[in-house]
Amino acid sequence: MASSKLLVQAVEMCKKSPALARQMRPLMVKKRYPTKKTAILATLSDSSSTPEVGSADGASMAPGMTQPSKDLAKATGTTQLKVSGGVFSRLFSRQVSAGSALGTPDTSVGEKRVCVIGGGPSGLAVLRAFKSAQQKGAEIPEIACYEKQATSGGLWNYTHRTGLDAMGEPLHNSMYRHLWSNGPKECLEFADYSFEEHFRHPIPSFPPREVLLDYMQGRIKKSGVEPWISFNSSVRDCSFDKGSGQFRVRVNQKDGAELEEHFDWVICATGHFSTPNIPDFEGLDSFTGRVLHAHDFRDAEQFTGKDILIIGTSYSAEDIASQCYKYGVNSVKLSWRTQPMGFSWPENFRTVPLLQNVKGRTCYFKDGSSADVDAIILCTGYQHSFPFMRPDLRLQTKNRLVPDSLHEGVVWQQNPQLFYLGMQDQWLTFNMFDAQAWYARDVILGRISVPERASMEKQWAADRAAEEKIEATDEANIRFQADYVRRLIEQTDYPMFDIEGVVQTFLEWEHNKHENIMTFRDKAHRSVMTGTMAPVHHTPWLHCLDDSIEDYVHKNRKPESHIAPVVPFPDKVPDGLHGQHEEPEFNPAVHLQLESPAWLKVLMGRDGNLDVSTSFPAQEHLSNGRPFPGLAYSAPFRILSDEGVRVFRQIIAANEQYAHSFERTPKLLRGLAYRSKFMRDFLYSDFVLAHMEKMSRTPMSPHGVLMHGNQVNFGEAGPGDKMVDGWHLDSVPYVLVVSLSGPDEFQGGELEIARYSSTDEVIERLQKKEVPAGALLTDKVQQPGAGYATFIQGSQIAHGVAPVTSGSRISMVNSYSSRDVFAQDMTSYTLSSGQDPDHVHPADFARHMAWRVQGQMDHLLNGNFWGKTDQVVKVLDEASKQLNATKSLISGQTTDVKPY
Repeated sequence: MASSKLLVQAVEMCKKSPALARQMRPLMVKKRYPTKKTAILATLSDSSSTPEVGSADGASMAPGMTQPSKDLAKATGTTQLKVSGGVFSRLFSRQVSAGSALGTPDTSVGEKRVCVIGGGPSGLAVLRAFKSAQQKGAEIPEIACYEKQATSGGLWNYTHRTGLDAMGEPLHNSMYRHLWSNGPKECLEFADYSFEEHFRHPIPSFPPREVLLDYMQGRIKKSGVEPWISFNSSVRDCSFDKGSGQFRVRVNQKDGAELEEHFDWVICATGHFSTPNIPDFEGLDSFTGRVLHAHDFRDAEQFTGKDILIIGTSYSAEDIASQCYKYGVNSVKLSWRTQPMGFSWPENFRTVPLLQNVKGRTCYFKDGSSADVDAIILCTGYQHSFPFMRPDLRLQTKNRLVPDSLHEGVVWQQNPQLFYLGMQDQWLTFNMFDAQAWYARDVILGRISVPERASMEKQWAADRAAEEKIEATDEANIRFQADYVRRLIEQTDYPMFDIEGVVQTFLEWEHNKHENIMTFRDKAHRSVMTGTMAPVHHTPWLHCLDDSIEDYVHKNRKPESHIAPVVPFPDKVPDGLHGQHEEPEFNPAVHLQLESPAWLKVLMGRDGNLDVSTSFPAQEHLSNGRPFPGLAYSAPFRILSDEGVRVFRQIIAANEQYAHSFERTPKLLRGLAYRSKFMRDFLYSDFVLAHMEKMSRTPMSPHGVLMHGNQVNFGEAGPGDKMVDGWHLDSVPYVLVVSLSGPDEFQGGELEIARYSSTDEVIERLQKKEVPAGALLTDKVQQPGAGYATFIQGSQIAHGVAPVTSGSRISMVNSYSSRDVFAQDMTSYTLSSGQDPDHVHPADFARHMAWRVQGQMDHLLNGNFWGKTDQVVKVLDEASKQLNATKSLISGQTTDVKPY
């Protein structure tokens, strides 16, 4: 029977049989395929090589198969219901006896399953970790994430509800309106996805809730893992069967359906800030005002003009107290048990010892003092609560740096197939969750071996003893957790970052809080990921009543700066430029070998010094405190693996017939970005773009004139001293020069650099053919071997390639531009008009200019230009000039000047 007919009949049976629908639902909502139909068609086939389940009448059904499964086979009218190795095979393998062929587990990693409970920061970190491994070529298990809310983000989602959610479940959220981050964003920034990458420009250091949620979800959307999440799905029960070595997970969904799934690993990422710890005080039941826990606090404005008592010294206590002050509370009493918070509070605040009893609206404290209040807010912490876990799997611990029963703070010692993430008392958050997620992932992938239980318990005891010895200071606690995060990262491929820099940022933040608890959010901190110093928000926190992304992000954007998406590749390749040979698929894990350059030369500073170096990655300021002036060129660095070099050479050899000569270059090959998907994928590789961004400090895109992409220069020894590529400035902003020949294949062919005081002088000397005469500084860069590269801001630095004196040399030049569409653009139409086909070049050039102008119009469309008519006119005028100039060039009315 045709698969499509089988699908239709299966769906109809599901409509008639709720029991069958519950079993079939995991298949119908299968997330790893783009559509429900594809999910079923991809797993249900008529292949004669797949095992039989039974006959149409059910007479020979496998033992243990449930009646709904028999109903499906009978209803479809098939004499044989065939099952391939996907979700259908898992469904039926759960229905047959363990001794049957279908019940035999597959040991392949790709056939294993991982359950992630929770789609908040920790759960999303797990999804990103597995996606990262997959993008690097690793085989990963099937990932199924269950999130009880309607969207990802965990506690960072806001709801007006308290008590129960829309499904009648205990409410997870403790979020309230007007919340801003109480710690610097620079301390939680993802190492693989910066705030600048997400928002396309720097933002201040203490984002509101909505901004942080958008950032968190942005990385997930970029990774493409959101389809792995089942929303409105609450895990009700998780148990482990020692016989099968699998977990059984029962899930309730919003429509009332209950799923039962089996998994090889479970990762609990539900956090521990949703079950409130509520102490009791004498007389509290008779208090005539309002009593609530911080978990149910939703809005400071309801306490405007009120007298409130806050019990506790947690982050919640200090932030809710500050929020209430901001929105006009009359007075605040802060009650402590162990010691007060130690901040300099406003005049209408009073710190008191622990509450003893309540009579009416009068609260009596341990020192004998009393106060009348309208509301009591319990900021008394949360419990680690996992009622859905069976007792033998349930974590029980206090909130501390080394939680109980977890090896490396992650692996459940009693069963290393179970993991708990984010269970620590937290200083580092998002990036600590990442470190834990990468660690758990690598245990599952077999990259990290977990020791025997006795060894795990011994290491845990040592970690706990170390925790108990640290000083009772914030700095000691921060450093302890920072060392823990560093230890995890060192065992995985998660990008290492400046953890000591994060510690220093925390210490600056602590100092600022104790200096003034109401103004610390007005300070700016530097990103350890990008080196950028955050701008200061346009309005002090205490007076800023707008928490929106529009106000916090868009209104802090620098004028006339807009970061556009990368230049899109056209839907259709130009005629005559289609590839004519087979080639492998580009795989970063196989074909790249990205290493850091030893140094970066920068453009001339204010003192006129041209020989200034800085380290990789480039920071916002040089060591002398001056702003980073821009990249000149990098030291050679490895970019391609040996296999990458081999494939590049193979593709070039297959296309060498299209090479031609040019007035500046004896032999070159253009257009490989169109001819070769492999080359194009390298040109557009996120890993390569991110690497260059760390050198240039600007978001990068392949240059819009894609004929410039993947240009190959051939250098061969011959008569005379003809340079492989004559002295010039590039009309494209940046070029990546990749050597594809080893030093044993040729002599000469060095990249030569000539530095002058200005580009005007360079152009004048190039026109007179006087370069490198009169240069203030010259340099030669020789690549150590094939697969090495140098990154140059070629539009600013005069450069050329020396003659090859023996042998032959092959190099590839990729062209890039800044994604800032208001950055200077010197792209020449005339330069390449004589090289590229007439049916390609005009449109190629026009696409580049259209991308820039579209980005400028997008800035005008989405930016804040109210009351700024002069800026509107300026943007429109610049766009008009570019469009008119492009039209004149393409129509032949004008020409531009070649940059050499």
